[in-house]
Amino acid sequence: MLAGALSYRATRPAWSPTPGPTLNGFVQNAAQLAIAGIRLGLHEADIGILREDSSPWETNRDQQSRMVDSNPKFDLVLSNPPFNLRFDAGSAPQVDWPFGPPPDHNANFAWIQHAVKVLRPGGRAVVIMANNALSSTHARERAIRSALVDAGAVDALVALPGNLFPSTTIPITIWILRKPSGETPGDIFFIDARRTGTTESRSRRTLTENDLALIQATLRDRHTVTEGPVLSRAVPIDEIRANGYTLNPARYAVQAVHPVETALVLGSVERIRRQIVDQHERTTSLLNVVNDQLRNIESTLNDANADGRPVKLGEVCDVVVGPSTPSSRREDGIPVVKSKNIVKNRLELEDVDRVGPDETTPPTQYYLRPDDVVCSRTGEIGKQAIITSAQQGWLLGTSCLRVRPDSSVNARYLLHYLGHPAVRDWLIGNSTGSAIHTLTAPLLCELPIQIPPRATQDTIADILTTIDEQGSLYSSIENDVRSILDLTRSMLMRPVLGRG
Repeated sequence: MLAGALSYRATRPAWSPTPGPTLNGFVQNAAQLAIAGIRLGLHEADIGILREDSSPWETNRDQQSRMVDSNPKFDLVLSNPPFNLRFDAGSAPQVDWPFGPPPDHNANFAWIQHAVKVLRPGGRAVVIMANNALSSTHARERAIRSALVDAGAVDALVALPGNLFPSTTIPITIWILRKPSGETPGDIFFIDARRTGTTESRSRRTLTENDLALIQATLRDRHTVTEGPVLSRAVPIDEIRANGYTLNPARYAVQAVHPVETALVLGSVERIRRQIVDQHERTTSLLNVVNDQLRNIESTLNDANADGRPVKLGEVCDVVVGPSTPSSRREDGIPVVKSKNIVKNRLELEDVDRVGPDETTPPTQYYLRPDDVVCSRTGEIGKQAIITSAQQGWLLGTSCLRVRPDSSVNARYLLHYLGHPAVRDWLIGNSTGSAIHTLTAPLLCELPIQIPPRATQDTIADILTTIDEQGSLYSSIENDVRSILDLTRSMLMRPVLGRG
């Protein structure tokens, strides 16, 4: 987890390799301990104490003999403990539990209490925890949770969606804890971010760069948010007490329910209905083209499987990494294509950052032109989109790579080649980074690619692009139908969701 945090920091534009904090940690077995030491060493981290320990609150003579301080204190604690394991009270008879001894059936609150206990004054702990700790009605767990709240040990809670970890599909919550100061706590900040993330497979969901930025900004600002994928609210302690010390963010951070103006809603429904009719006509036309192409695909298949020219991508494409030019949401300046704008082989341009006129002008190689292919280089590897004439002169973002094919390569053929599942697996498998994958220009230049004759590339690109457009239209129709469903429901139903 410490190595993952360092890896994430290293991808930030403001990252500097200046001396950082001393890192201490423990893992549950010797193999994990060895791997953790290697990964931290690769990041040139200042390592303090690393030890094998399944229950860090337990101490024994051997541990004390290896540690200068058997009860160290820290400014920051990061913890991703195992969920819902039994707690062996007999193994820790001398431990002072500041908020009450955990129950035998579950060690969740042992991990939470230990994180608070080892903090220095002013320190913060971040603990990933299963959601049952938020509202368990078990008498001892409820008592511990109540004591944590009343002491001011709970600063904020962030609810996240399920399927974020390969080892479990359950949704989780991040507990942000602090060392109690003795003062009466004012409130706890709740964030409901369960609607964030992108589904990569049936059992895997990933938080995008945009999701992470939105959650971070919400946590930093601590404002009430009642619209969008991230909801939030600072809740007074008295309200939490009135709710039986339940700490589920969904209880407090609630989506706003606005009065419905029927005439406007009906107008929107009619507009979307006409849009669906137009899309159906386009899908019918495209379907005829797809059918013709698939009927004649055998000859294309023979050409595609014929001996082509095996090369590395760097031999037929110019690849550059985006500059670290500062950009932000503003009305003026040069638009920047970032990873967040790349969705399903297309550019989504509703949320475009710009480089202001007062910033240093980047070199010409970073300006985009038609038929450039832009790829995500951090986090979500395997996203790419093609630049059209509408984006000519836009800038390449720091989180992206620009691939500019020469005349021997059809840009749309290249786009679909990079989207092939086997190519994506190759890129992920060869990428750098531990917790967050990072794609470099030299690595992408090493990607093997078979280049069929240009005429064959053109035919393949036409077929795949037409099918892709067909799929995009069906997806758009589905979204529009769901919009009509939501609008109609808003006219016919009015939920009453109060606070407290």
